[in-house]
Amino acid sequence: MRPAAPRLLLLSVALTACGIDESVTHGEGGQGAGADEGEEGIAGEGSRVSLVTHLGYAAADDEGRVQGFDLDGRASQPGDPEACLHGDFTAPDGSLGIDNQLARFAPVLEAYSEGALAGLIQGSINDGGLLILLELTPEDGADPVSGPFHLRVRRGAGAPLLSTTGAPLASQTVGLHEDAELGETGGVTLDEAGIVLTPPFDFRLPVVVFGILYLFDLTEAHIRFRLGEHGSLREGIFGGHLAVEKLMAIVETAAGRVADDLVTLFGPVIRDSADLDRDDEGVCRGISAAMTFEGEAAFIFE
Repeated sequence: MRPAAPRLLLLSVALTACGIDESVTHGEGGQGAGADEGEEGIAGEGSRVSLVTHLGYAAADDEGRVQGFDLDGRASQPGDPEACLHGDFTAPDGSLGIDNQLARFAPVLEAYSEGALAGLIQGSINDGGLLILLELTPEDGADPVSGPFHLRVRRGAGAPLLSTTGAPLASQTVGLHEDAELGETGGVTLDEAGIVLTPPFDFRLPVVVFGILYLFDLTEAHIRFRLGEHGSLREGIFGGHLAVEKLMAIVETAAGRVADDLVTLFGPVIRDSADLDRDDEGVCRGISAAMTFEGEAAFIFE
């Protein structure tokens, strides 16, 4: 049997969760995640709130094309010193310059998780360890249909109610974590096709490993999704850059708990994959990453 240590590392690298933060409280009485009687009411009047119900890494398709964003404004070719010798990808729609070095990890992640990575990610959402809420509100004086909008990213609390498909139900009420605010930005656009796109902004992505919460800083990040029927989110993707040293800190924590050789095994791969935030000595200090998501309409209890 494969030891548990690689799975812990994989969940850390893939920005998912494999444990539940003890400060999260579970909802009762069928209200949904974290919804307790006696709350003042549902927040976000005039807002569209959605709960991320599915999350995954943006791996390459059969043609080698990868979803993500052009984070550095360059279409780097292999050998480009500005990208620490890494070439960019092409997106499924033909867009050039896609920065997503995390996609190169996808086959390794899947292999080391013995094909169970998607299930582990979904389990983290279903258990309440990784609840991400997106709240879209028209900016002051803006058209409530076409925007521009303000997007707030928040962390939910508690185990959500699940559908028969094994994912969180739509239109349930979700409580907020005590450290709920993950990031926000204005200037969010909505086009005629229903595509929502943010400008670059920084937000924190919650990662739970063996019950320990990490708030991972995703810098110069973008979020894009298509608004579906009844407040659903489809074709969602977020991308940004991860600091190498913070990613290494998670690996080192895992190594200290379960397997001393994790840093030796995965440290060089992480450092060699860096392609952003090049310093004066020519060393890249960030790794580009993108993940896909879908979501359903939800309500927030303040």
